[in-house]
Amino acid sequence: MRFVKSVLEKDKRNLTEVDVFSTHPYVNPSPPELNKKASWGSYSVANSLHSLRENFAEYGQAEIPVWYTEGGWTISPDEGGAYEDKGDNVPLMHHAAYTCRYYATAVRLGVQCVTAMFITDTDGYAGGHFDRQNDFAWRPTAFAVQNMIRLMPHPKLEGIQSDGEGMNYIYEFKRDALDAESQIVIMAYRIEGPQKVEVPVPFENGFVTQMLGKTEPVKSAGGKVSVEIGPYPVYIYGTQILP
Repeated sequence: MRFVKSVLEKDKRNLTEVDVFSTHPYVNPSPPELNKKASWGSYSVANSLHSLRENFAEYGQAEIPVWYTEGGWTISPDEGGAYEDKGDNVPLMHHAAYTCRYYATAVRLGVQCVTAMFITDTDGYAGGHFDRQNDFAWRPTAFAVQNMIRLMPHPKLEGIQSDGEGMNYIYEFKRDALDAESQIVIMAYRIEGPQKVEVPVPFENGFVTQMLGKTEPVKSAGGKVSVEIGPYPVYIYGTQILP
């Protein structure tokens, strides 16, 4: 962020040539919603974007699209990572959870394009979705992302029930922005947990899908469903999507 600010102070014409601004919001090993602490201070995905927006606005370009073209978390060799332990890894299942939450955070922030840093381990970075040391077997991250895409192929943020209050994140997404009639999918998770929460829903009978795809029916009471949430996202919806 300081680099961008310094470049624009040097010559503001740099910004007039920008169609899309690409950045790499790594916060490993912190989750995507929290600050990463560094020797010089701390930063977060959301605060970094806010800083960019404010800086662009100073030069009349507040609406330049921002893309996240790298980002991610690494796992240890004990859990299949291809490289030595650098001491900043996350557990394998958290790797899956953080990746899905990274996508959700981007949608929440209005970031239009998101990619992870490599789909398999390479360049000293053990953060892949697929295990190249094991015939490219799918890691939990790959299954979690596949599940998220099946449930929400073109997600559009429609409502916010909780935006970090009490460490809870509960977002309402239209599952397919290309279909005006598509249903709402509620994505819910928690920085820590697990904890039971009451989630308002627009249905009487629906379904809850866990991060890796296990799906169970759920019935609302008084317009709410009781569901346990924690670091691994769950998805709540009214009409069956997955078989």
